[in-house]
Amino acid sequence: LNGERILKIYVPESFQEDDQNTYPVTVVFDGEFLFDVYVANTKLFASRDKAPEQIVVGIFQNQNEERYSDCDYSEDTGLPNQDSSKFYGFVRDELLPYLDDNYPTSLFKTIMGNTLTANFTNYFFLESTPVFNAYININPSYATDMHQKLESQSQNLITPYYYYLSGGDFNTEARTTAINNTNNLLKLSENPNFKYHYDDFSNSGKTASIGQAIARQLEV
Repeated sequence: LNGERILKIYVPESFQEDDQNTYPVTVVFDGEFLFDVYVANTKLFASRDKAPEQIVVGIFQNQNEERYSDCDYSEDTGLPNQDSSKFYGFVRDELLPYLDDNYPTSLFKTIMGNTLTANFTNYFFLESTPVFNAYININPSYATDMHQKLESQSQNLITPYYYYLSGGDFNTEARTTAINNTNNLLKLSENPNFKYHYDDFSNSGKTASIGQAIARQLEV
């Protein structure tokens, strides 16, 4: 990235008690806003034995509006451009190896984003062998033809992957249409390795739906 980026990392307190534990990892985009909400939910669900304890990593992307260059894409292809490809490489080839080398990580990894950053999580899902096991898309601003790319990939999976999608009528008309088109395709998947769930939070508000989606994806 040719620059510094702020990370916020949460490690479960139980690691201090037993250094043999390993933990699944969740990478959270828009870390300034979403990290604390995600960590609070994981702690609550873990305390009720409803979800495993996790290492959570928030990437700050809103110090100088980095999210827009980090997660940009070509309008023609719907794929990352030169700048966002660098951010993609940072996450995949720098951040994940760093976490595996320095923290008690297990093999299971999740990635989460909201609106534009949610769309960017999907580029990792489109890999021939996706590096993340679970994808949380909250009110995604889907790129060109992303619904078709996701549907095609969902049919090719030979090991289990998890995909959570949320939306609501508080989104723009264009975003709502793209989310609905994606849901209408993905819900028809007959591949048992594609574990899909969709929530519509139209009875809520856009900001409130973020917290609801984070809690909900831990339940399903």
